[in-house]
Amino acid sequence: MNSLPYCGFNSIEDLKEDTARLFKEAIVVPNHLLPEEYQSHKEWDLGDNGEKIYGPTLAQIENHYNKKYAKSDERRRHAEERARRVENYRAQVETTGEFEYDEFVLDAVSSGRPSVEIDEIF
Repeated sequence: MNSLPYCGFNSIEDLKEDTARLFKEAIVVPNHLLPEEYQSHKEWDLGDNGEKIYGPTLAQIENHYNKKYAKSDERRRHAEERARRVENYRAQVETTGEFEYDEFVLDAVSSGRPSVEIDEIF
């Protein structure tokens, strides 16, 4: 017998995550409901009646979406952060005639982190 409290999982959150993952892998979305870029020509049996359906699973759709939009979301976050810093610098200049760099910029420049491009800072 399993000694873990939630059907073999350590927490209810782990159980929920696994259940969601299994449903995403089990639910097939028919191609005619999807834009062409998400369509799949994989054939799935609908049961004993011999009917078939063509399309990706929810998990496949989610993976495709994440690959496509992950970089654009990151660029948007960088742009928002850059706009916030510029507004902060503008307010400082209007108030005192000078400005001081944010900690993020100082840390990035002083550490010489190669992952931070100069256009990401400004």
